[in-house]
Amino acid sequence: MSKVIDFMQYVKRNLPGEVVEKMARANYLAKKNRPKIGRDKPLNVKPLAEKVVNEIISDIRDSAWLLWKPDGRVRVRVGDIIPATYQQTTIGRRKRFRKELKQRLQEYGWIEGKSYHVYQKVSI
Repeated sequence: MSKVIDFMQYVKRNLPGEVVEKMARANYLAKKNRPKIGRDKPLNVKPLAEKVVNEIISDIRDSAWLLWKPDGRVRVRVGDIIPATYQQTTIGRRKRFRKELKQRLQEYGWIEGKSYHVYQKVSI
């Protein structure tokens, strides 16, 4: 550590003031743009979608993630399943979840209603 301090003192003494300021500014800018923390791993939405599908197919009425309508439609409370974080991250996660859920529910005869995250059984 003392070698670093000695070097900085040497630089300050032997280089013109504006060179030292430019070096300090460049060092500051180099550190400024670095990510402060690592990226989160992508959220695996498949197990979440599978759990919601199982609750819908099993007709579980007291689920914290589902809101059943009187006409048999079900609204998935996506905000409770995938909480809000950074806007772009949240949008991407919810979009992937919706796509996976829609695909899995279609296998059981459920389709997406007129509203996002509202599903209904196809009547034949």
